[in-house]
Amino acid sequence: MPGISSIILANLIFALADNIKDIAGPNLLYDSVATKGGDGLYTKLEARGDSWYYWLDGIASLMAGYLFVVNNYLPIFICLGFIIISTILSFGFH
Repeated sequence: MPGISSIILANLIFALADNIKDIAGPNLLYDSVATKGGDGLYTKLEARGDSWYYWLDGIASLMAGYLFVVNNYLPIFICLGFIIISTILSFGFH
């Protein structure tokens, strides 16, 4: 899908997914640790998760750039595989 329309569509999908993650993620984490350690454990887990996220996001960006040079569609297919795996795993949450 060449042109500006693919960029607009990709940004809309990313914005929707990012908003869902920002709303649901902290609530699920807080609810799951509220009975085990309270606010202190939640804060610790949230900080550790954020730091790991930024490191892994940087590594994934570098790898995607290299894989794009090898084959234009390779990063898309790898990302699609991880999306399918995470979707299947998310159905196991209670």
